[in-house]
Amino acid sequence: MHLHSLHHVSFEGLGRIADWADCRGWTRSATWQHRGDPLPNLEDVDLLCIMGGPMSVGDEHLFPWLAPEKVLIQEALARNIPTIGVCLGAQLIADVSGAPVAQMPHKEIGWYDIWKLEVACPLSWMRTFPDTLKVLHWHGDQFAIPPGATPLWSSAACPNQGFALGSALALQFHLELSRENLALLVDHAGDELISESPSVQTDDEILAAVHPFVQTADVLYRLLDDWLKTL
Repeated sequence: MHLHSLHHVSFEGLGRIADWADCRGWTRSATWQHRGDPLPNLEDVDLLCIMGGPMSVGDEHLFPWLAPEKVLIQEALARNIPTIGVCLGAQLIADVSGAPVAQMPHKEIGWYDIWKLEVACPLSWMRTFPDTLKVLHWHGDQFAIPPGATPLWSSAACPNQGFALGSALALQFHLELSRENLALLVDHAGDELISESPSVQTDDEILAAVHPFVQTADVLYRLLDDWLKTL
């Protein structure tokens, strides 16, 4: 099995998704859009992972590679290729699926609880997901739920935290970050933490977390295993 990932900035990699794939014996390749790497041939892709970034889905005038990436995502969904989007990646899946993506009144950055929605509970691969979980958020945009999709999670600052649609799984939050990955994100995007938003923590608060890293790693592995079994 082969995983291909799409990256938009140098400091947002696969994180623990790479560890999961390596443990399962998957091969991996990647497109780093900021470097001008080519997009993959979907014939060779068993799992497409679309990662985060500070840009918005409508920033094609600033980042021209967004347009062909959206076409690729649409094609992957049309072919029922398992596709997972994280943060910006989730917003791109929502966008190509006909749902608006807009700026939030306040950014959501830091460790905050999400809760599993009742409509998600009947899904077999969601049964082992905790009812509530403290996860890392880092976003200023939010998506609406696309037509036909099942909303999965919510938080106090952002009602739509994820959805499932056909072969796609969209996560607004980050389960994939290790402490080292998060430190890199804080180093490159720490200017966003200077805010009076009630849902933005300080860099000290974000980096002081210990237990959530252990719990989210376990949840990520189970979620990927259980979700892919159904596809």
